[in-house]
Amino acid sequence: MKHMIIPSDTRDLTVQSRIDDRGDIVRLVLVAPGGADLPEVTAGAHIDVRIPVGDALVWRSYSLAGDPGDRSAWHLGILNEAEGRGGSRTLVQTAQGGAVLATDGPRNHFALVRGARRSVLIGGGVGITPLLSMGYELAGQGADWSLHYCTRGPDRAAFGDVLGAAPFAGRTHLHHDGTDSAFDPSMLPAPEAGTHLYICGPEGFMDWVIAAVRAQGHAAANIHQEYFSAVVE
Repeated sequence: MKHMIIPSDTRDLTVQSRIDDRGDIVRLVLVAPGGADLPEVTAGAHIDVRIPVGDALVWRSYSLAGDPGDRSAWHLGILNEAEGRGGSRTLVQTAQGGAVLATDGPRNHFALVRGARRSVLIGGGVGITPLLSMGYELAGQGADWSLHYCTRGPDRAAFGDVLGAAPFAGRTHLHHDGTDSAFDPSMLPAPEAGTHLYICGPEGFMDWVIAAVRAQGHAAANIHQEYFSAVVE
């Protein structure tokens, strides 16, 4: 994600578990030493992870995908991108169970708007990660919300176990390119003052969705986005 990283709240966390999921997405569960509670977070937050790349140490930002109300662990979804800049590729190679990661944060540049009448979450590929945390938070508020998850095909759709369980079951619409389920922005709710759209994913996908919803009449103030880099990290 495109954030300036200024480390200020660092902590070492342990990889409790790892799932190599569909879509080349590696899911990590991070916990604090001794099982201590992690800091409070809000939906849409991310943390930064310090990663050794060659002789350098780099910071990469990753959205939190778990329930913000659960302070026992933080959940990440990381794209194993062969053409990436090296940080995420190195992380997925080394982050096995028991590994210790230096982290910083959390921070939130993609927070939900309080009091929205309706929230529509639209994710492409690994851009689903911050929207999962939003789904948990919106469900806990009893809000009106839905999630649209767009991938190139069913074999690229990660987090199937999460999306098939509460609170996502019945709220999630899966869209796969080249099929009858392919995402069409015209299927989104009509523009209204209380309807807010949250969009995350690769830049080309996001630019297309944002242009479409603006053309439909959704106000710029009601369109919220979290950009990943052109090569998703």
